[in-house]
Amino acid sequence: MSLQISKRAIALKPSASIAAKKMVLDLQAQGHKIVDLTIGEPDIPTPAHIVEAAVAAMKAGRDGSRKKMWVKIT
Repeated sequence: MSLQISKRAIALKPSASIAAKKMVLDLQAQGHKIVDLTIGEPDIPTPAHIVEAAVAAMKAGRDGSRKKMWVKIT
């Protein structure tokens, strides 16, 4: 049994985010210090003032949702 890949699957191109991630990894491998904000979790912690502002905004109902929140944050 052999695996056949469709022409449509073969024609797929990598996403821009995957290309950016590869660029970051290549530059890091060359010794450059890069803050990676591409795919996955950031490699730096979220500053406390940003976390606090996000929590305050969500508690105030400013979550960007057009619907009421399903869960009340207390």
